[in-house]
Amino acid sequence: MLEEVIKDLTEATDELRKEIEKLTAALKAQPGAATPAVPEAPKPQADDAPTEDLKPLALKLSRAGHKAAIRDKLDGYGAKKLDDLTAEQAVEVLGWLKTLGEK
Repeated sequence: MLEEVIKDLTEATDELRKEIEKLTAALKAQPGAATPAVPEAPKPQADDAPTEDLKPLALKLSRAGHKAAIRDKLDGYGAKKLDDLTAEQAVEVLGWLKTLGEK
């Protein structure tokens, strides 16, 4: 449930950021219009991710012999470690780890 809420919030934040960028571009395109300083919306960081569940589970599965699979999964996201994942990626990896643990 928490993972779904985080994913929904991440998607809503991304959509809001895109709308802000569109509005800013429209304002810039108007001749003679002053462009207000619009701060960039924060991007989801690993701090926002469910690392309280992710890290212990990854460690447990790594010790159970799934280290290579976990490393391959992180490589697929271009991440060297769990903290390099975005919140959305962390939610996806957490779901994947849970299914890996069931095998």
